[in-house]
Amino acid sequence: MALPNFSTENSVLVINGRVIQDWGNTDPPYSHEQIDDKEVLRRGMGGAAVRYRRVNEGWRMTVNLNPGSNDSIFLQGLYNMGAVILSSYTTVGTLEKAVFSEDVITRCKPINRAGPALGDDVFVIEYNIGAQT
Repeated sequence: MALPNFSTENSVLVINGRVIQDWGNTDPPYSHEQIDDKEVLRRGMGGAAVRYRRVNEGWRMTVNLNPGSNDSIFLQGLYNMGAVILSSYTTVGTLEKAVFSEDVITRCKPINRAGPALGDDVFVIEYNIGAQT
């Protein structure tokens, strides 16, 4: 049995048709997570409880890129334009994949420059629709 390989060379992130490759050195360079809980349990003071299930919990992606790279410039352009984004992620070899749509770059994290602790260019993208398999 082969060992799953989750390294950057086996990770394919496509944002608006562009394959993102110039990862930063923050570990991990890419992550995605649900924004809201899928299930919520509300407990009352009298001991009873109710629950509700979200139809759409939304997704958040964080991408860390090499500062000033072409990929970073591309994402900065999408951020500046307020572009709607479509993206997908695949781990080659494990076939882990995710597809996201109806999304925007909500913020760029702090830009750390002019010193030995040069930071990555970090983009946070939030998605209305996402599916992970």
